[in-house]
Order: sequence, then C-alpha cells, then structure tokens
Amino acid sequence: MKGATCGMHNTVRWGANYEPCDRGPLALVITGTDKADIDSRRSLWNGRGTRASRASGVIAISFHLTSDCEHQCPYCWAPKGFPVPIDTATALRIVSRVKEVGARRIIFTGGDPLARSDIRLLVLYARDLGLETALSTSGERLTLAFLNSVGSSIDLVYLPLDGSCEAVNARTRNGGHFIAVMEALARLRDRPEIDVKICTAVTRHNIEDVPRILRL
Repeated sequence: MKGATCGMHNTVRWGANYEPCDRGPLALVITGTDKADIDSRRSLWNGRGTRASRASGVIAISFHLTSDCEHQCPYCWAPKGFPVPIDTATALRIVSRVKEVGARRIIFTGGDPLARSDIRLLVLYARDLGLETALSTSGERLTLAFLNSVGSSIDLVYLPLDGSCEAVNARTRNGGHFIAVMEALARLRDRPEIDVKICTAVTRHNIEDVPRILRL
C-alpha cells in the first residue's frame, strides 16, 4: 500500500492451491518448502514429527485456533464448526510442539484468532519460545489496544482484501470490511517492525479488480 512505512506485500491466493483442513480444533497445517511431503505432515500427529518435519524443510506451521469469524466467504478453506474450542492449556502445549518440531514461525489463524480471549497469552508464549509469530485476521478486531498490548511480539500480520473499494470487496465479504482493513493498515503504519501481507482470493467476483488492488 502506498505511503506505508511497514513492509507490505500482496499475496494473491488461488483457492485451488490451498488445502482445506478437516482435523477439527487441534488442526495444524504445515506449510514448508516441500508442499507435497504428505508423510512428514502426518508424522507430526503421530509423535514422529521432529525428524520428518526438519528433513522436509518446514518453515511455518499454521495453528487454527477457532472457527469463529466475522465473515462467511464462499471460497473459505478454513476448518468449520469446532464443536468445543480447545482450552488455553492445550493451545499452549500445541505452541510448544510447534517449537519442538523445528518450525521457525507459527501462524495463528482460524477463523479469526483474535476472537479468542487468550490470543495475547499465546502470542507472548510463542515469542518467549523463540518462534516468529504471525496473525491471520480479518482485521475488524485488530484494534489499537491490542497492538499496544502485544504488537512488539508480532512479526507478521496477514489481512484479507478482495477488492480495491467497498463495493467490490463486499461481493464476498461483509459490508464495512474494506474500511476495517484500511483502518487496520493505518494502525500498522505506525509499527514498522510488523510486516504486513495483503491476501487476495481471486474469484470471478473480483478478477477484473486485481490490478487496482495491487495499485492501492
């Protein structure tokens, strides 16, 4: 985005390249240098994950903390309908496990991870373990108060934007989301230590608008 002092990148996501996660509230999605290495992904769950994940060059692990979200995007590939969200103690153990398997970064995602009341604790714990921390959030809950309390422990924020204006963005997201993301970006400009990625799901609803999104 023009005028931003923090590092910002546009990531265009084609839904076919992303796998849905159906493992429920304990879901972790590994993203590494070898996306086809399914065996090493599975080994994380059966207790043999440390050697396999390091061998496959895992860089980041996405931790789906919740299925709660402000939006019902038609293309969403995130897990849906967690019957009982995991408790804080279990979430902390999973964060520890991410460190143990040799990942460099943990991505707190969902749903919207900021819907959880313990998200500050989880971010701070991950940082204390030496992990890089990232948040993938829809943007509405990325308040100034939240950034003041935990912003120094966040390395990267992912924000979704499906249009260069409210009219296009609202074709797939709730009304007002475009403004919410613009406001979140304004807050992040004052925090150059936090990298920012704008993620765009390209669909028939916005494909003609992608060049304008890139020029924002």
